[in-house]
Amino acid sequence: MLWKTAEHTQEENQRWCYLRASEWTRWPLFVAQPFIPPLLFFATPRTLLVSLVVAGWVWSLIQYRTVHADLACIGCTIVFFLKWPSALVCGGLFLWRAEYGLAGLSFCWPVVTLGLMCLTPGGLIGVVEKKFIAQLLGIPESVRFEESPVDWSRSVGNYLTALLFLGVVCGIWYLGHLGVRP
Repeated sequence: MLWKTAEHTQEENQRWCYLRASEWTRWPLFVAQPFIPPLLFFATPRTLLVSLVVAGWVWSLIQYRTVHADLACIGCTIVFFLKWPSALVCGGLFLWRAEYGLAGLSFCWPVVTLGLMCLTPGGLIGVVEKKFIAQLLGIPESVRFEESPVDWSRSVGNYLTALLFLGVVCGIWYLGHLGVRP
């Protein structure tokens, strides 16, 4: 484990698990923060935004099955150290190239990410937090915390709602590429 529970108090360990769980439920948006400003040099903003929203919806289908504390710790470290330098350096390069719209988007990308969170489903932070706690304590998979008998996040209605919204977003994006304005 990258996070050493013995070196921290119980409150610090619980806070770490809560923060990593809240990041994990929006993992694609969270971890993409330092990488999107450089990708603006190679792809259109619309393509990147739609790709992130689609990735967020797909992530909502698998986020509880792939909980990994070390990966969350690595992702948090990368985002913490690279988010703002990436946004500011790429924004400066766009300003130098006189691409002011891309410069503004790059400078504001960490804030834009917060707006994109409204377009993707969240998750049950408590469920992910319990899984992180179990991993930190070394509790085997067979003895982990009991989940509720009816997990609404895996219900058919939740998936159909996600797919409907995803279909609408992709349809609008596709029509925009064809030149059709709604």
